[in-house]
Amino acid sequence: AKQVTSSLGIDPKMKSDSRIQKNKRFCDDTEDADYTFDSPNIQFKVQVFFPTMDLLLSELGGLGERMAEDSNLFSPILCLPDKVDESSIEKLVDTLATACPKDPQREDLKEELRIFYKIKEDSNLRVDGHITSALTLLNALFKKGLENVFSQIYICLQLLTVLPVSVALGEHAFSKPTLIKNCLRSATGEERLNHLLTLSIHMKWPKT
Repeated sequence: AKQVTSSLGIDPKMKSDSRIQKNKRFCDDTEDADYTFDSPNIQFKVQVFFPTMDLLLSELGGLGERMAEDSNLFSPILCLPDKVDESSIEKLVDTLATACPKDPQREDLKEELRIFYKIKEDSNLRVDGHITSALTLLNALFKKGLENVFSQIYICLQLLTVLPVSVALGEHAFSKPTLIKNCLRSATGEERLNHLLTLSIHMKWPKT
């Protein structure tokens, strides 16, 4: 809280304008009786900071679970499965095609994955020996001129990069939405905002 207030040019020190008066409590007092805090700092922590942090942590925890569920659909593309065989490829494609019925073509995606797993260890598709994200792999495929060869995988990676916008609550917790909302304030609708968020992510995609 002090770091945030300092960055905004606000004095983080709270001043008490009045003398603190302590009230005696009796046996018949209820638990929700007004409580007198020893200082404004303690009052801020108890009534504002701690409840806000609890809310943020609970929201982020739920968001992380939702994001993990959707990201796991695409994880075999980024992380080579322990066992690569025809049945594992079939299972991956069927699960992905069921979740996204309008995008990947099943048979084309299966054929691409068979080839993709054979060349995925190529260092040219990695950064410092690792594929750090879907965006990294997306740009690596484009840089090598493989976006047409692995067109279905390319589509899947594009879907994965915009998950923060498409997943419920995602648009409320990431830096891009925050940045755009700060610029537009409340002068835009939810649908237009989501389109702007998607365009903002697309700016980092390779230019075709």
